[in-house]
Amino acid sequence: MPRITRLMCAVVTGLGATLLTSPLVGQAPARISTRQYGDGSARLTVAGSFRIDEDVKLNKMASYSDGEYTWLQFGASGSDSASVLVTLGDSGIGIGPGLGKNGATAEGENCKGKLEVTAALVSGAYTCTGVTSYNSATRKMGTIDLTIRFTAETARP
Repeated sequence: MPRITRLMCAVVTGLGATLLTSPLVGQAPARISTRQYGDGSARLTVAGSFRIDEDVKLNKMASYSDGEYTWLQFGASGSDSASVLVTLGDSGIGIGPGLGKNGATAEGENCKGKLEVTAALVSGAYTCTGVTSYNSATRKMGTIDLTIRFTAETARP
């Protein structure tokens, strides 16, 4: 199986399966050229039904752009450590923070921010409020607010 297909399967079967994105208010959808990523990190803060306040390293093997959509995985989805999947495409952005079995999917009207794309770097800063979330300790739905600043450097050939 080609590497890109394996990566797509890994992302889709994880938290990415729930990320259907919507356009950000006042921002055109992102179109990022085909590329893989070599380094990066995300500063993630989540408050509400669960909490995260960490710097999370880019998961290079699970992060790529295919010319239409981009998947930036920071950390390992579903692990006991903090993780976040940022998806970008025609319909906007999706941000999926997680910590163990706690998770949420932020998109569209819940999020405000800015994305910058160059040949060498994809970076962004977003704030999302009132995002529906799940807390595994209480087994209840709740809400979170999150802020994220991320960078992903284009891999050098």
